[in-house]
Amino acid sequence: MTDAALNLRLGPPDLTLEVISPSERAAAVDDKIAPYIDAGAQEVWVMYPTKRRIHIYPADQVLCFSIDDELTGSSVLPGFSTPMQHIFRRSLKSDE
Repeated sequence: MTDAALNLRLGPPDLTLEVISPSERAAAVDDKIAPYIDAGAQEVWVMYPTKRRIHIYPADQVLCFSIDDELTGSSVLPGFSTPMQHIFRRSLKSDE
């Protein structure tokens, strides 16, 4: 393995996604976010499937998106934009 490939694997992630189960407590979620930010991750995305929400935690703020929003604002994925309804499409169909 080259040094460049090794560095890619050992550095902190640019973006981390945590999918939260309905049984997880808020304190447990907070405990998952801090280590990623402290290690140098640029963003932590926390998905709450049952609430149909995504929270994006850059190091200095929290961005919250709900089902009627357009998911945008990521510094890690410049230009990325998608309706939250597309992300939670299957769960919306199950409600019908």
